Amino acid sequence: MRADRGACLLCERSNRPLAPFALASIIQAALVPLSIGLMAASALIVAQAADRNWAAVILTLAVAALAYATRLNPLFLLLAGGFLGFAGVV
Repeated sequence: MRADRGACLLCERSNRPLAPFALASIIQAALVPLSIGLMAASALIVAQAADRNWAAVILTLAVAALAYATRLNPLFLLLAGGFLGFAGVV
């Protein structure tokens, strides 16, 4: 019976949110711009490797603007780009 109570206390303590801890909130606030920067750098590297002509550059910029400005699923934008590539436009 005593081991069950100890396990219950352990689970109760481990499920507490990290918000009250100052260090955890500082680390979380610091990781947000870092992760955004890493995603932007990755997108730039992929775009530089994939864009070989001006039509591809324009398509990439248009898709980035649409993804930023709307709540449209990026999978649909990727699908449209695939169809344009298959059709020979890009």
